[in-house]
Amino acid sequence: MNLRYIKKPIIFYAFDKDYYQLRRGVHRSLDDACGKVCTTFDEVLSTIRNKTFEMEKLAAFIEECFDTHEKRSSDIVIDSILLHEKGKRC
Repeated sequence: MNLRYIKKPIIFYAFDKDYYQLRRGVHRSLDDACGKVCTTFDEVLSTIRNKTFEMEKLAAFIEECFDTHEKRSSDIVIDSILLHEKGKRC
């Protein structure tokens, strides 16, 4: 996998963050998202202007969820299903 495509700043515009999490349910809190979570449009603009993207969150997410970069995705899925081999999954 070419990680340069996923190492881009991510901004989550969650103007209804608390309502969304309560109403829709999420497997991870938006506070643990892999980028900056903004609850106002002014915060989005400020994040872009000041380049405060919280890239450390993205780095941690990549480490956790993309533990193999060998272009073997299909093999991993097949092994997981057919051989019941379990690895880290997000």
